[in-house]
Amino acid sequence: RLSDEVWGPALLAGILGLVAMLLFQGVLSRLITFPQQQDIDVSKYSPLTVFLWVLMSAAVAGVSEEASFRGYMQGLIERRHGPAIAILVTGIFFGLAHFSHAETTLALMPFYLAVAAVYGTLAYLTNSIYPGMVFHAGGNVFAAINLFVAGRSNRCMQ
Repeated sequence: RLSDEVWGPALLAGILGLVAMLLFQGVLSRLITFPQQQDIDVSKYSPLTVFLWVLMSAAVAGVSEEASFRGYMQGLIERRHGPAIAILVTGIFFGLAHFSHAETTLALMPFYLAVAAVYGTLAYLTNSIYPGMVFHAGGNVFAAINLFVAGRSNRCMQ
């Protein structure tokens, strides 16, 4: 359980970390060409269905990925090799796990490593995966909305 006095600084640190990561992604998008994402036509579905789809997929990914990568994998590696190695190794596996998405290529690994560094550092500093779950789910909601509105998620900003 995360104490009330830790939540505020954790959320601030997460916001600053993700803003820095998005700025980094903006610079990176000027250096390399990111793959184009598949267009998803959400007009075929009711707004309620799309809303629930986005919320459920974000919650499931946020909880399951943070529990497995930061809660389980990072914790085991941290105890043996320290937080820096644990966050790096977990970030690599986190990025590789996203290769199931059609648009994911090696060009997106810096994005996944940066996101994993934010979530992993939050988990290490707070000794909790809850802040990472909140940011992970929120980031996925933001990415889905951006994909539906702009045609690309925050993973593939150009």
